[in-house]
Amino acid sequence: MNLKSLANHLGLSQTTVSRALNGYSDVSLATRNRVSEAAKTYGYRPNVNARRLATGRSCVIGIAFPTDMNMFLDPHFIEFLTGLSEKASELDYDIMISSSQSEEVDVYRRFAEKGTVDLVILSNVDLSEERIRLLQDLNMPFIVHGRTATCDSYSYIDIDNYGVFHEPTKMLLEMGHDKIAILNGHPNRVYAIDRLNGWQDALKERGVTPNPDYMRAGAMSEENGYTFAME
Repeated sequence: MNLKSLANHLGLSQTTVSRALNGYSDVSLATRNRVSEAAKTYGYRPNVNARRLATGRSCVIGIAFPTDMNMFLDPHFIEFLTGLSEKASELDYDIMISSSQSEEVDVYRRFAEKGTVDLVILSNVDLSEERIRLLQDLNMPFIVHGRTATCDSYSYIDIDNYGVFHEPTKMLLEMGHDKIAILNGHPNRVYAIDRLNGWQDALKERGVTPNPDYMRAGAMSEENGYTFAME
C-alpha cells in the first residue's frame, strides 16, 4: 500500500496522512493514532528518501569506534548494542555502525557533514572525553553511555556504579568476610572510579583498611576476570 492508497482508505488527504505519520503536532493526536494503526494494519511503510526530505530526519542512530579497539569482542558492548537495536526497531530507527581506521572523530565529522544520522551514541568514554566536545561544537545530538569527569551539559545513561560495589561489599562484611577483593574496569573510566570508591567506603565504614593486594583493574573480559580471580 502506498501513501495515496492509505489516504484514500482513511478518507484523509495525503498531506494529513504524511504529517500524522511524522508526528506533527498540527495533526490531532486522535488522527495520528488512527493513521498509525492503519499503517500497521495494512503494512504501509513510508519511502525513506521521501520521509527524509519531508522531515529533515534520517531515522538513523550512529555509532563509531576505532578498528584497533574491537568492541565486538566486549560482551557488555554486545548486550548494549542488542538492547539499543531492539528499541530502535520499535521506534522505526536503524543503527549505523561506522569503524574508523584513523581518528574516530573523523567519523563524527562525516556524520555531521552528510546528515546521515540524527543522533550519535558514545560508548566506552574515558575521564577526559574529546569526542563530547567535538559533537557539541558540531551541534550534533548525542547521548553518552556512561559518564566522563571533565565535560558537562550532556545527556547520558548510566547505573549507580558506586552502589553496585558498595552494597555487595557491605553484605559480605556483614556475613563475616573481611578479605574482599575488587575486580574492576579500566582505572581511567568514571564507572571504575565509582566502583572503587564504593568498595573502599564499605570497608572503611566497618573499620577495615582496603588492601591494595586485593585490587585488580583492566579490560572487562572473561579472560581478565579469570586471571584476576586466580591471582
